[in-house]
Amino acid sequence: QIEDWPSVVVNGLEVLNKNNWFPAITLIIGSPGETDEDTQATIDIIHEVERRGLFAFFIPSIFTPLHDTRLENASGVTETRQLTRLQWQLMMKCWKMNLRPGELSWWGPLAWRIGAVALWAYKLRKMNGPHFTWPLLNFASAMPETMMMRLGRLYTPRKPAIKTRKELLETIRPSHRRFLRADTGDLPEIPDTAPASNVWWTLKPHETGSSRSDAGVAVAD
Repeated sequence: QIEDWPSVVVNGLEVLNKNNWFPAITLIIGSPGETDEDTQATIDIIHEVERRGLFAFFIPSIFTPLHDTRLENASGVTETRQLTRLQWQLMMKCWKMNLRPGELSWWGPLAWRIGAVALWAYKLRKMNGPHFTWPLLNFASAMPETMMMRLGRLYTPRKPAIKTRKELLETIRPSHRRFLRADTGDLPEIPDTAPASNVWWTLKPHETGSSRSDAGVAVAD
């Protein structure tokens, strides 16, 4: 179910990171019909991943209609100025998390801060519009993220409801559980199916008028 998607992402990343796998996860921003609530829910997941110390390369891209698809005639974002502050916050938060390995060096954070602010002042503030400013400052760590949230400049994420791995496995249809490996762990108990009743069939003649047909009659013990 779609409500379980945050749990699938978080639990999946925990398994992958534990085995030294760091996947690339693509995000589509500005899809037709996308609401602020949709963007907020995605930001909630990104912050939950960060809070748990997990890592993945989040690659945000702007919706682009593709030929020979159901959305080929849908209108997408044609200019970055059309992006909302929430969409910019999501995009810049993703790139900020992607650069975390570079922050381990002494010069990395300083380079992001100076370079991002200088580029914003030179060109990006005009090209990307006013909604870009605070997400960019967050990307550059120009001031604490929590302070920007308290000032109302950034959306304050909520903690999403995350199911445990065992709870997720319990949502698998009983008929599909037989495909799970025994060493998966946290496997739900498969209820014993009631034995089928002993049913045997016999054919008895049945007359209807002048015609005669055979009908199967089920008899159970």
